Order: sequence, then C-alpha cells, then structure tokens
Amino acid sequence: MKPPTYHHFVHDSYLRGWERDGMLRVYDLRRRSVRPSKAINTGGENHFNTFLPDPVVIEALEYALSGNRDRPGEDAIYAYFVSALKAAASAQPEQRNQTFIEARFNIWESEIGPVLAQLASGDRSGLDMGAQGSLAKLFCMQIMRTPAMRSAVLGKFQGHAAGHGLDARQAEDFFKLLPVAHAEAMASTLMSGGVTIRLHNSGGHELLSSDRPAALVNWPLRRIEDLVGFMPLSPDLAMSIAGSAQKQRSFPPSTVSQARVEQWNHLIIDCADTLVFLTDDGQVEKYRSRLQLRAGLLAG
Repeated sequence: MKPPTYHHFVHDSYLRGWERDGMLRVYDLRRRSVRPSKAINTGGENHFNTFLPDPVVIEALEYALSGNRDRPGEDAIYAYFVSALKAAASAQPEQRNQTFIEARFNIWESEIGPVLAQLASGDRSGLDMGAQGSLAKLFCMQIMRTPAMRSAVLGKFQGHAAGHGLDARQAEDFFKLLPVAHAEAMASTLMSGGVTIRLHNSGGHELLSSDRPAALVNWPLRRIEDLVGFMPLSPDLAMSIAGSAQKQRSFPPSTVSQARVEQWNHLIIDCADTLVFLTDDGQVEKYRSRLQLRAGLLAG
C-alpha cells in the first residue's frame, strides 16, 4: 500500500472543529475566493513532506543541529532526531516519498487528537500533565510545519545549505527536515522548563483559524522559555501559552469578551499566509473586508 501523498500542514483533526454539517469554509487569500471543503481535503499540499534521504543532506543537517552545546537537553533532542533519521534513511535509501517526517508528526497527532476531542466534548475543567504536553506539542508543531515557516527557515539558513554544496533538490529536503527537528526541541524545552497554558471560552463569538494558526506574540523569539503565544483550538475555545521558569500550570477556562475574540480573529487573518478557515458563509461575510485587506497586502 502506497503512503498518502497529500500531507497536512494543519492537523486535520484540529480543523474538523470548524466543520458544520461536515464542511468548513476555506478563504483563499491568493485567489480571493471561498470554497466549502472537508477538513481532510484542505490545509495541506501534495508531497509537502516527501524527501530523498540523501547522505549529504543528513550530514548537513547534523552539522546545523550540533552547535548548541550550552543547552544539553536541546542538543540531546537534536541528536536523537538525527539518529532516528539515519535509521529511517537506511531502511528506505532510494524512496523519494520517505515517510519519516509524516511518521514523526503522526506520533504527535495520535496524542493530540484525543485531547482535542476531550475539549470539544466540554470537559475543560483542567489539564493534566499529559494534556498540557499535547497542547504544547500542537502549538510547536503548528508554528514550525507551515509553508510560511519553511520559507522563513530557508531564508535564515540558505547560506548554510549553499556552504555545504547542496543543490536545489538537496536544499529543499534540508529545509523540510530542519523545522521538524526544531519543533521537537521547542516542545521538549517548553515542557522541561515549565509552561503555562490557559483555556479561553469565546462566549458564543466564533473564532477563526488559518494555515498559520499558532501565533507568537513575541516574534522573533530569542529563547523558548520566553515564548508567549495564542492559538484557537475550536470556534468556541482558544489557548494562550507561555514559557516559564516555574512548574507547569493550567487554569480553569475563562470566558473572554467579544472585543478580545475580534482582536484574536484579526490577528489570525493578519498572520495567515494563504488560507483562512471559517465555519460558514455568514462568518465569511462578517470578515470579508479584513480578508480582502490581507489579500491585498499579500498581492502587493
């Protein structure tokens, strides 16, 4: 059986929260058009995570991830990642549709899906350590695996790739792998250093999502411990997340004002790269002027 070639960069179990009668609305900022879609059929690209396990790429990646000796915990995560990558490459040395990246995210998604289902059922009284870890992983995953972040990483590290003599195909594969390693290290650092997660009920005012649903408030981020971010979890629930030097904490959900929901929705639209996800046509009309403004800025 061939592995799937359509790879989500937004977790489809997460996007199902925006479906109404089995469909959500997808506003395409590049085309300035809206279409109905199932969550399984949007938020992804063909071959987004496929790559050829080239030894030259793996060597360059190992070198790029080895310069953090002042943070031994993070360095250990990178070393483990490279070790797992080498094992996968040895098992599938000639296959362009190598499943390593998809498999790494599938492990996380198998943990995240039940937590999202628990929250959707209305069980929001508190988050145990496992649920906190899953939400931290969701946030880090959605920060790092978007097309926009891949492009940003490409811009930051393209000199490194060129310095290792990588051709265009090798550079593309290098920048597919690098954010995955960063996501794993980011989540591990958050959980080991302490993280505070708060849940926020939207009070009946629906939240949006996008192809960049995890928003960093303090970007560029100098230290993971200083992270402050926001992410909608469903149309009626959001989370705020912050790194901390203290023990992991969670709080009972609070209900936010309509003004705060509007502020968050504008942030999601303004950060979107190509796609904005909404529940129905009424929500599209409500935010059409803001969507068109964002589309105009991207076109310019």
